[in-house]
Amino acid sequence: MNIHSDPVITRRVIPLVLLAAGLLAAVFAVLILAHTPVQKTIESLLVGMWEKQPAPPHSLPPRWTGQVFLLGWESLFLAVLGMGLGAALLLRFDRTGAFFSRPANLIMMTGILALVLLLPVVIWGHSDVIGGSRIWWLGDDPMISMRYARNLASGHGPVYNPGEPVEGYTNFLWMAVMAMVHLLPVSITHTSLVVMIINVILALALIPFLVRLTRLLGGGLWGAGLTLAAYVLNRDILFCTTTGFETPLLTLLFVWGVCRMVDESQQSRPRPATYVILAVMSLVRADGIVLTGLSMAASFVLQKTQRKRVILYSLAALIMPLAHVIFRLQYYGYPLPNTAYLKVMGWAQRFRYGLDYVRGFAVSYGLFLAAALAGATGKGRLSAKILFLLTGIFSLYVFYVGGDAFHHFRFFIPLIPLLMALAFSGIRQMIRHPAVLWISGLLLLVLSPVVFPGYSLFFALPRTADRNNVALGLIVQRNTGPDTRVADDWAGNIFYFCNRYAVDFLGKSETHVAHMDVVSPEARPGHNKYDYTYSIGTLRPDVVISHFKLPVTETEMREQSAGPWAFIGALYFDPVFRKHCYPNPVSLDTWRTVFICDWSPLVASRDRWQALHQPE
Repeated sequence: MNIHSDPVITRRVIPLVLLAAGLLAAVFAVLILAHTPVQKTIESLLVGMWEKQPAPPHSLPPRWTGQVFLLGWESLFLAVLGMGLGAALLLRFDRTGAFFSRPANLIMMTGILALVLLLPVVIWGHSDVIGGSRIWWLGDDPMISMRYARNLASGHGPVYNPGEPVEGYTNFLWMAVMAMVHLLPVSITHTSLVVMIINVILALALIPFLVRLTRLLGGGLWGAGLTLAAYVLNRDILFCTTTGFETPLLTLLFVWGVCRMVDESQQSRPRPATYVILAVMSLVRADGIVLTGLSMAASFVLQKTQRKRVILYSLAALIMPLAHVIFRLQYYGYPLPNTAYLKVMGWAQRFRYGLDYVRGFAVSYGLFLAAALAGATGKGRLSAKILFLLTGIFSLYVFYVGGDAFHHFRFFIPLIPLLMALAFSGIRQMIRHPAVLWISGLLLLVLSPVVFPGYSLFFALPRTADRNNVALGLIVQRNTGPDTRVADDWAGNIFYFCNRYAVDFLGKSETHVAHMDVVSPEARPGHNKYDYTYSIGTLRPDVVISHFKLPVTETEMREQSAGPWAFIGALYFDPVFRKHCYPNPVSLDTWRTVFICDWSPLVASRDRWQALHQPE
């Protein structure tokens, strides 16, 4: 079906809907930009929504406080986009429709829209001027991989602390890409910017493969267009792309491999390169081996006449992950990454958290799942059936490991574009009436998790906690010697920018903590194991950075000694911390407190810290 096959729908209804939507956005923009009471009302609503979420223990004000006027400019952008496209379709339908009927033009326009959405987040949402220079950073966990990458590029090997081989990352190949970035003549203030630009390029590279996949599944150009729109407007994909995770590379390899797999099954001609692509996923992320195995199994089912070749090519390609496991055993001494022991082992409540995580994904993407399932049940839809089954089995794996500590469904990101293609191609296979088809497709798009409204507030503004951690890391770096030991429960930005020996309280790069049983059952994975008596008393850091800001009361700390933030209160009440570190706080203008332990020579310079290098 051509995108402008029905003259009534495409020539009149769709342009008028776009014009009406653009007009409403323009009215909303004027109300916000011209009337302060409207801004205050919207800010009150946002505060009400914020307060319904789990309260962050650091009690930082929302980064969008006083910035609600940005919603006005955001709405103005949407108004121009909607009314411009509506007017173009209404007045120049034949030319506009023909323009979007060409796959190359569709890909080009999607790429432009992706850049419009991604670049402001990359340039401003993850940077700020600190100490007179603009500095870029990633999300805190990707910055853990960045520390490994810098040590690798510096000749220390893939380690968190030089001389201590612990595999505290799960993204070997992506960490290697980060290491290559550190070999460039780029300051550490800009390395994160380069990594984010690489992710943007990977996100753009996925666009033509999504068009191909949707058409292979029977969605046609109509389904491809809506799949691209859903992909580029998706808030979860935008977050993971701009935060520095390995998901864009993993998603590109997965969709590319699935495209080849489906195409080759239709031609009964499997090719070795397809299975190499699928196997590389296991190097990008440790649990990518699950996607690798499921994809190879799916290929085996789809290839009805060439299954021996599928087995041969799969076994040959699996040499790569096998070699990586051998390297892991030889270098780190364990068959799994340290974070696997930290986040999966010794945790009786794992399945409850896993169920909550999968259920949250099912609620957010319920319409896509329903459309994909309904479309997969149609006659002659074997590829759709197998790929939907792959999604279901992978969901069981995510449930088994207890989900993820982060929002935005990072574990599911590689599957989301596939789910979009399955959903829109499924709708096209089920619905023949053009009006019903367009209405169903547009409703699915509008009701999906999109970046609007709130893009400018929640994505394009720098996150306060990350900005402060970067500044605090630089303060530590400027006020300590190279042999200083620093302890913290944030393991990314602080330790990357201070570049000192790191004591990771929560065990991502520390084997003793990772192999413990869970201490705080209600906390998220990766935040439920800690042993401060060991981390402080045995490892003896010079500096301890707390997750709370003095002054605090014992009542407040006791409240935070249980529940999801128990690790915060547990530090406050730890006897070793109380005896040796708590008496020596450094009063800095940050949302956290720095303590100097009494065995450290830095105690003599505590007062000097308070006068120098304050965050802006």
